[in-house]
Amino acid sequence: MPIIRAPRPERNFYLLDKTISEDKRLTWAARGLLVFLLGKPDHWRVSVQALINETKDAAKATGRDGVYTVLSELIGAGYITREKHANGTVDYLVKEPNPENPDVGIDPNPEKPYPEKPDPEKPDVLVSTDKAVRIEEAARAGNASSSGKQENSKSRKAETLQAYLGRCKQEGVKAVPENDPIFEYAETVGLSSQMMAIAWFCFKQRFLQSGKQQKDWCAHFRNAVRQNWFRAWYIGADGEATLTTVGQQAAREMAAAKAGAA
Repeated sequence: MPIIRAPRPERNFYLLDKTISEDKRLTWAARGLLVFLLGKPDHWRVSVQALINETKDAAKATGRDGVYTVLSELIGAGYITREKHANGTVDYLVKEPNPENPDVGIDPNPEKPYPEKPDPEKPDVLVSTDKAVRIEEAARAGNASSSGKQENSKSRKAETLQAYLGRCKQEGVKAVPENDPIFEYAETVGLSSQMMAIAWFCFKQRFLQSGKQQKDWCAHFRNAVRQNWFRAWYIGADGEATLTTVGQQAAREMAAAKAGAA
């Protein structure tokens, strides 16, 4: 039984380079997501959660891991290129093939392959520009020292959360600095200050007495928020973040702990 293409509509469509739709290296999922992103207007922004919500009514919904798998596939195929800036941020540019971007759609440099798994430091936000959709990676987090400069995480020694909090108190700095990119991320995806406080409360509960050591506890906390480790909230059909039963219980426990400490 043949499949026949219907006549093209006269409006509400855009031209597509056939290299994208006919690239046999890409799965149908990768081709579809690439077409979806490149079809958006300039400076359009979307979170990974919003991409997940796009398929919630589909016969087979695509979850968070599925979305990241597709993005990684596009990186591997050369449609996504990476640009690292002096301030530590990294832009992932998804480009349509054209003479100005001759390398798009070819295999990336095998000497510098991109990882198959998504970078846990990305903030899950995609931005559409003139010729690209950008996955903006949030700036490096750092614990502000007494001089106001950030430490190099590679030079830090692993320490427990209890030791880290003690050091922050001694140096007179916040455990999670106000300029940490996780707060910008929270604002982008609609997480309230209460939700962030709950996440930090649950984070301390899990790790304070665990003995686990980390070189960068801020980065660890970012992962906890972005991946919703504590299942404290969910994104509803209206796109709004709402506390789960677990989140509400944690909020009450946090309030009780504050009242007891007062």
